[in-house]
Amino acid sequence: ANKAEKLDNIKNGDKPVVLAKTFINGAAGFSFNYPDDFTVSEFVEEGGKIVLTAQNAKTGQGLQIYITAYDDPNFLVSKESILRDVPDMPVLNSADVVVDGKAKGVAFFSENSAFGGPTAEVWFADKKLFSQATASAKYVKILEEIIKSWKFTND
Repeated sequence: ANKAEKLDNIKNGDKPVVLAKTFINGAAGFSFNYPDDFTVSEFVEEGGKIVLTAQNAKTGQGLQIYITAYDDPNFLVSKESILRDVPDMPVLNSADVVVDGKAKGVAFFSENSAFGGPTAEVWFADKKLFSQATASAKYVKILEEIIKSWKFTND
């Protein structure tokens, strides 16, 4: 089985993920769909970095997305660039991804104590925004479906 198939084989409690709501950030120029029983919160940190959380408070399911604007036309997200820039971070079972037909990046498994250990991650960049989406590895299916629904709206 290839890496993408391995990701698909991790079931989310065998229930299909239904993304009934849409989050839109018109200023930054993106939107994504998320489950009906999730709440999305948005914070802007110093320097303009956007932090999004999408979670179900009852079940603990959720994910976090850091979004940073950048201005380097040569900036690319790859397994190699992550290993170079964050050498202590495990990058396991990585697969190249393209989000909304234009943002290249990488999906991988890692470790993060803030998420209780194993994580599923999708990092991608679209020439303006660098996005780092992280969820507990057991919620990989929800993360995957949300990222598949991602749209860039400022082109």
